[in-house]
Amino acid sequence: MFTFSVLQAVDKVGFTSFIEGACQIENLENNRITNQLLGSSVLNYDIISSGKNSSCDIMFTDQVTKIHLEENTKIKISTEKFSRIIRLFYGNIYIENAKSEIKTYIQTSHNDIYINDNKIWISTNREYDRLFGIKTYVDIYNHLSKSSIIATPIVHYQIASNGDISFDENLNLIPSYVINENYIYQN
Repeated sequence: MFTFSVLQAVDKVGFTSFIEGACQIENLENNRITNQLLGSSVLNYDIISSGKNSSCDIMFTDQVTKIHLEENTKIKISTEKFSRIIRLFYGNIYIENAKSEIKTYIQTSHNDIYINDNKIWISTNREYDRLFGIKTYVDIYNHLSKSSIIATPIVHYQIASNGDISFDENLNLIPSYVINENYIYQN
């Protein structure tokens, strides 16, 4: 029993800092499926999903990265010594990341998005990713075109699965908390 507790402490990478509605944590490596509660531990390789009319925030233990999952979103967290990967399967997230030596990436089925000292809203589906960076430029690598993209802050990008880029002036698709930068994480 003591060994299990030590393993969990080592694997803990964050915790649920806000929850509204129904969100779930699944970890295939640890054979664990639980409903999230405020303060629930988030372990390495956890898959976190939010249901309809639900959202949650994950704060990493180093206080460098915080993720807001909007409704109907699914992510997987993988953390190594010098890197952090958040795999966005579907849905929308808002991520805030402070400057750090730990390299943080959001991976979608189309792109790898590098985040360092930035606030970014990302939405993904089968056809494209939408992205809206707030603080600084965003480095993106498209898998299919094998090309790099540098996204300018405060521009709404739509990046197709083939790497085609368009700019969307319709900011109604971006949540108002992102546009207004009034989103306050609740601890």
